[in-house]
Amino acid sequence: MLKKLLIIGVALTVLTAGIASHSQRDIPYLVVWSSYLLKEPFMEINREFEKAYNCKVVYGRAPEATLARAITKYDFSADVIATRSVTLKEAQTLGKIEEYKPLFESRWVIISLKENPVKVSSIKDLGKPGIRVGFCPKRTEYNDLSCVIVEKIVENAGIKEGFWKNIPEKVACGGVCALVLSAVKPQYLDYESMDRNSYYWQVFSHIYYKRADVCIVDEIFTRLPEVRDKIKIVPIDPEYIPHGSTSFGIGIVTYSRRKDMARKYLSFVLSEKGRKIFEKYNLKLVDR
Repeated sequence: MLKKLLIIGVALTVLTAGIASHSQRDIPYLVVWSSYLLKEPFMEINREFEKAYNCKVVYGRAPEATLARAITKYDFSADVIATRSVTLKEAQTLGKIEEYKPLFESRWVIISLKENPVKVSSIKDLGKPGIRVGFCPKRTEYNDLSCVIVEKIVENAGIKEGFWKNIPEKVACGGVCALVLSAVKPQYLDYESMDRNSYYWQVFSHIYYKRADVCIVDEIFTRLPEVRDKIKIVPIDPEYIPHGSTSFGIGIVTYSRRKDMARKYLSFVLSEKGRKIFEKYNLKLVDR
């Protein structure tokens, strides 16, 4: 754990240096972070915002659990953050987020490989003998947001005992230390490695390498180019989904030094142009 913290610290320091280099130029810049699940729409939005306002968007993405801990436990260089609303709400309570707006609703689903057909038609099947479940039990020990949500879904469905028995004994449960986001500038982080250490990629790797048959993920993950053509999706009955766990939002960081531009960015994201970009990625912004 200490090693991870040191790595994160170094990464955050590099990130700060990169931001400083931008401040030495005349071009205004904005630091935006998002859940890595939202990388595709936000990279396109950033390009369009840069053209519209003749500025530079310094963009970083991170697994939701890492971003949640970075926001609530540390102060890292950011002006705007887009992630699960439950994280933004907690950060606002702590005085870390000045204001936030809802973006859209997602849903949690069960996935399996098309090439490995399994008889699963509902969440209840994940508690039955013979179904190997991809999950990361160790992540629940440090309150990984995605793991905690999945654990609650399983409890609500009344299958916790069977679900836990169906987790293979040897599964990878890597993670990314949140301190890295405070120590390293966004442009210096290894995002591919960070993505692969997220809960979603960890459990997907379990089914991809046939260590498990199924896993539970946010549906946004299933739309990533590397995933979407390989899987079969089974929806989960909404009655088992924890309240607020499907909502995403976007907020302005309280200690941002570029709040005027941050507000322009929020307005751009929520504009008709921003809405159309999200729709390209099958994400429908909530009605205003």
